[in-house]
Amino acid sequence: MTKLSFTEYLDLDKKISEKCHKLNIKTKIALLGSFTLNGFKETLSVKCYNAGVKASFFVSDYNRYMNEMLQAGSGLYRFKPDITYLMVDAMSLLGDIYFNPYSVSLKKRKETARYSYMKLHTIIKKFLRSGAGILIVNNLMIPSYSPLGIMEAKQEFGYLEMIKDINRRMKALNREKNVFVFDYESFCSKIGKDNIIDDKLFYLADMKISPDIIPILSEEYMRYVKARTGLAKKCVVLDLDNTLWGGILGEDGYEAIKLGSSPPGNAFVEFQKSLLALFQRGIILAINSNNNRDDVMEVFKRHPAMILKERHFASMKINWENKVKNLVEISRDINIGLDSMVFFEDDKRIRRVVQEALPEVICPDLPEDPSGYLRLLTEIKEFDTLQFTKEDKKRGGMYASERKRKESIATFDDLAQYLGHLKIELEVRRADKFSIPRLAQLTQRTNQFNFSTKRYDEAGIKNLAGDPGHEVYHIRVKDKYGDYGIAGLVIVRQKDKTWHIDSFLLSCRVLGKNIEDAVIADILKKARKQGVRIVTANYRKTKKNTPVARFLKGYGIFTHPARSGGVNITLYEENKRLKFNKIDHIRVT
Repeated sequence: MTKLSFTEYLDLDKKISEKCHKLNIKTKIALLGSFTLNGFKETLSVKCYNAGVKASFFVSDYNRYMNEMLQAGSGLYRFKPDITYLMVDAMSLLGDIYFNPYSVSLKKRKETARYSYMKLHTIIKKFLRSGAGILIVNNLMIPSYSPLGIMEAKQEFGYLEMIKDINRRMKALNREKNVFVFDYESFCSKIGKDNIIDDKLFYLADMKISPDIIPILSEEYMRYVKARTGLAKKCVVLDLDNTLWGGILGEDGYEAIKLGSSPPGNAFVEFQKSLLALFQRGIILAINSNNNRDDVMEVFKRHPAMILKERHFASMKINWENKVKNLVEISRDINIGLDSMVFFEDDKRIRRVVQEALPEVICPDLPEDPSGYLRLLTEIKEFDTLQFTKEDKKRGGMYASERKRKESIATFDDLAQYLGHLKIELEVRRADKFSIPRLAQLTQRTNQFNFSTKRYDEAGIKNLAGDPGHEVYHIRVKDKYGDYGIAGLVIVRQKDKTWHIDSFLLSCRVLGKNIEDAVIADILKKARKQGVRIVTANYRKTKKNTPVARFLKGYGIFTHPARSGGVNITLYEENKRLKFNKIDHIRVT
């Protein structure tokens, strides 16, 4: 995509306002700062629109961030943001001491650093108690100069060390749920600290970030938006020849491919190591290669420098089919959308074909020199999540087990026989402190089987789980091939003899096995036992959650518009019970 200038973002923001209503994904963003924030709203608005997100904004008045965060009922809290960005600079935080650090004693410098951090900590604690979504707070840019010049290094707790001390203290804020400290100091170092401030605009308008830098910083901020709205990528699909190793396997043979400790083979080894690290944090790996399968399997089994093994791949399309077709089949195999994929392919012609046929798939432009592959992979900002759980560590292995499940289907005469063979066990239990982080993550990442597509953070799930008017259930699934872990969520709002299912979602890993039928049947069983007269649910149709529509079709479910958007679905009403699929092959515990 062509990079836009700051003024182009301002112009585009005016043009997209009428188009945003067509977007299904919505988020509310608050911008707070100790300096002028002009241009951030417009730039983020355009970037959100390009990502398929309709964003609404709250921008605090100049240097009013403390009032907004400390006062109950302030404009910030009335706005109820999903994401809040807090940008505070060292000059504002330290006051006059920023310019004259050595006019005060060593003791005073230490007190100032501690007090400056405590001011931030106080307002952040107040923000967290409000339950107003997630907070991203910048740490401080460390100046590249000192009033003492080279003698700065000789000072005890000098000027630069004061600011480093505040950053060190701020790092601990990452341990707070729903707080992320953005490493603004590293960002400025990467960009070049001399480029961060436009001196003229600084003196004219107290703009402490140059307009040229705002689009670059906003791109970093978009990582949190994408993670919060479920737009993060889940799967890396890989070509093989000249991608995972150098050379053409079919022409060069197993022994001659370039993969090992000497150049250029060492570049491919390091690339594979980085891919393995992604696998270990929960990113799915798949193969899309025009090759002979037996030749490829020999490389996986016998080549001593091969880091990735067959067990690391959830789907392996090794054939002579069109790669567009293979990508579509990989999407079906893994039960994820094409827009969840990043495809690494060295042939620019194939990349062009894929981008034209499947524009939702990201196809990075691989450099001609493989020494650039690792840098390219690490610069992709599409894999972020807001939680990292035990299930994430297991996800890659779970998908590899799923491939074995699907390969075993061929040995059965029909689907029912196969499902019986799996010996599926299902647990529907109340959420607890161990499951809440995973449940919050599921609401942020699950798009396909998701009734309402509501997104919750950990605090939101915890509050609902502790509310007498709600029940929050986690769904755990396992079968003879392994444990899927916590793969679903149901949130029920209870009032008198009425239950309303606020959220019902399942990970794509467990779809196609009638798990959804078993969960609903169990929820309705619980409701009937408690004398509930009616059970409803909210269904908000999106481009991605068509599996929900397929699930509902054929049950004779009647609907009516809901105030929250979408439609309300009646799943159960006294004397008007719906008949759900027979689910004898699933044991509910």
